[in-house]
Amino acid sequence: MIVVPPSPRLSQVAVIVDPVEKWQEQPPRFETLGSTTELTSVRFAQIARLLNQVAKDQRLRTPAFRSPPRAPGLRRSIRRRPDGSATVSVSLRGRPAVAVVADMIDGVMAANEPGSTRSAGIRDRLWLAATPLLVQEGGVSTARSAA
Repeated sequence: MIVVPPSPRLSQVAVIVDPVEKWQEQPPRFETLGSTTELTSVRFAQIARLLNQVAKDQRLRTPAFRSPPRAPGLRRSIRRRPDGSATVSVSLRGRPAVAVVADMIDGVMAANEPGSTRSAGIRDRLWLAATPLLVQEGGVSTARSAA
């Protein structure tokens, strides 16, 4: 525990709990999103930003992401523009979070079509980046049940 003495602005002593110390007392519970758990639009946006950052780090084109696809009945689609940019559309409703993320990663790969020697490593990096966002801490729900 860290104790911060009062400042002129604060009339009380501030106590800051060190996360490591807190975890020693009560370790965090980590739960993976279940097979029937849908991704929220907020989490979808977070994963899209993260995947695009990894793509930039690998010197790949970063597609735009949207949901749902324009064509009814499709779970995913990709729209290519003449300037080389792409928009990956993925359906969120009624689909497990892992399936949505897999489609997003496939979309990044399809937008870039890297050589086969690089593609496995890039796909692994994308999954490594997205996996922590598929895990929720302390039972706080970050997704909706698709039940």
